[in-house]
Amino acid sequence: MELAELTTRGFSELLASNAPAPGRGSAAALEGALGAALIAMVCRLTADKPRYREHRETVLAVQEQAEALRARFLDAMERDTESFRRVSDAFALPKATEEEKAARSAAIQRGMAGCMAPPLEVMDLAA
Repeated sequence: MELAELTTRGFSELLASNAPAPGRGSAAALEGALGAALIAMVCRLTADKPRYREHRETVLAVQEQAEALRARFLDAMERDTESFRRVSDAFALPKATEEEKAARSAAIQRGMAGCMAPPLEVMDLAA
């Protein structure tokens, strides 16, 4: 499921549910995407105004950056949820034998390591 394709109501209902994902990282990434969208909106409202003609090229460059940033935030939102799902799946692995316990533990550790990248990227993009 692509989170970015959900309605606002659908995303908020999923976020409020007992599903383990999406969570904080995806919500933060969505907020970043909305912020970048607002910047793009202001640029579109400003670029062709005669009053700001001398700044048009700068405004268009900022608009392009805002759109790229919005896309990166939305991508991070999807990756954050997917990485957490991998951790959840790892916790569901069998643990009856020592081999299963070792495999489960390794999968959890790999999943946890993968869970760090999207939120760190969101923080970096926000900065």
